Amino acid sequence: MEEIFPDTYYSYALKRIDEWKDEFPDTFNSFISELELRNMNISDFRVDLSSFSREALDVFMEIYPDITAGSSFNPMVNEDVLPIYKSISELLKEYHGYSGVYIVFDEFSKFLEGQEDGKVGGNMKFLQDICELASDSSNSKVYVTMIAHKSIKEYGKYISRDIINAFTGIEGRLVEKYFITSSKNNYELIKDAIVKDDSSSELIPNADLYFGDKVCDLFYEVPFFKSNFTRTDFEQIILHGCYPLNPIGAYLLLNISEKVAQNERTLFTFISNDEPKSMFRFIKNHNGELPWIVSIEYIYDYFSNLFKKEVVNELVHNEWLNAEYAISKCDNDIERSMVKTLALFLIVDKFDELPATDKLLSLSNGMPDAMDTISELENKGIIYRKGSTNSYVFKTRAGASLKNEIKRQRAIRGDHIDYNEVFSVVEQKKFILPQRYNTNVSMTRYFRYEYMSVEDFLSIEREESFFDDSEFCDGKVIALFSLGQIDQNKIKKHYKSLESRRIVVVCPNITFKGTKAPKVGSKAFKGSVAKCKVTVPKKMAKKQLNTLKSSLKKAGIGKNVTYKKK
Repeated sequence: MEEIFPDTYYSYALKRIDEWKDEFPDTFNSFISELELRNMNISDFRVDLSSFSREALDVFMEIYPDITAGSSFNPMVNEDVLPIYKSISELLKEYHGYSGVYIVFDEFSKFLEGQEDGKVGGNMKFLQDICELASDSSNSKVYVTMIAHKSIKEYGKYISRDIINAFTGIEGRLVEKYFITSSKNNYELIKDAIVKDDSSSELIPNADLYFGDKVCDLFYEVPFFKSNFTRTDFEQIILHGCYPLNPIGAYLLLNISEKVAQNERTLFTFISNDEPKSMFRFIKNHNGELPWIVSIEYIYDYFSNLFKKEVVNELVHNEWLNAEYAISKCDNDIERSMVKTLALFLIVDKFDELPATDKLLSLSNGMPDAMDTISELENKGIIYRKGSTNSYVFKTRAGASLKNEIKRQRAIRGDHIDYNEVFSVVEQKKFILPQRYNTNVSMTRYFRYEYMSVEDFLSIEREESFFDDSEFCDGKVIALFSLGQIDQNKIKKHYKSLESRRIVVVCPNITFKGTKAPKVGSKAFKGSVAKCKVTVPKKMAKKQLNTLKSSLKKAGIGKNVTYKKK
């Protein structure tokens, strides 16, 4: 297939030659000289490119880096993608006998969820063009499949009405198909991902605790397993096949992965990646004294950061908040393990398949005296059993009650706020690496990122005072803020007086009104001044500039910013 080049390669080559002739005469003359060395002239060469001569294109691509400082000829970087699809489809049919091309748009639902208000129309126009390309293709067919987790109309709670309306315009060109796999298929995937020697299971100490008939009967009583598997399939595919996960652990892993998994953290990365709290790391570090089964708390710890970031699905995030608060109230690791187990039950939220009863919590947790642990957590007021379902939930609930508690605490504490700490927690930027320097000198240096009020900065007279704490770093980036007007000239003068090469100061033209704490999150800069000038490099890539604008817009100051290239 490497010999296939769409028509755009040839047209783009001709366009580039014209561009050299009009705007870069030296490059054009160098190109003619290279042609002459190959006994070719520019007129015949242009005719060959216009006739889609592969030999002419090869010559052009060979000469291109010699006269453009080593760059490669790749028109597909900036070319409209749809004509390329069409051209490649036609070439595949003409030269290789294929019927056309099949385009798969994976994670289509995330594409919809990530739409920005100002770009909805353009992106939906692109989708409409793709659909039209597929509908109009006849000689060489173009098929398009867009993969989403559920029907687009079911995303109404998570995406704006504008996106739903825009999608309605192309919906008639699509045929919605449901891809359904059996529960057996899902657990066979887990079984196949875990490579082990099943014939050696008898070598595991106390193997009956994991594979015995009594244990199999207990796990098989879980409503989901009993309604979807025969006992024989359950024993072969889940009990033995998913080991060293216990059956409920395999169920929770599969459902958690479906709810919150991202490219860097999925069911398969948990099983196979050598990283903290993964199953691979557990097996790698197993010393023979640990239990011969992966504890369910590993699943909670591995996906915990995704639970924290999952703000779209409120249930997942709120149960994570409940669990973290409960963990802070626990006295030992056994209690913390049980809390994490309950959190996973509640995050999965399928009480008809896996109710959070004391029996199933104890069975899945596998800790000694699990029933006693549940009773102790209940006595401490950390969890309680709902009489209507006989299932356990956390007693401290996130949501409205948590917001009321925050409001009450603010009333008690008043306006005495540690802004440095607040900004650090919200931003989560701890270090900055001078990557180019580190690469050039083959070593690692890093700067610590800290926030400081303008008043505190101006009161420090010596460079050493910035490094009096015990935390080592090669330097510091100090991000300044102020509740009043910022005099940048005064700050520049003071910075020069420090004569420091280890300190970088970031001084924004942004102030906060009043003395009330800025709200965490998207409204953090709601009290900013009306005008804010941002200077960016003159040759800053358009994609980087758009990312910067998007970040400032999310912070609530996008409309107040003037961008100046320098």
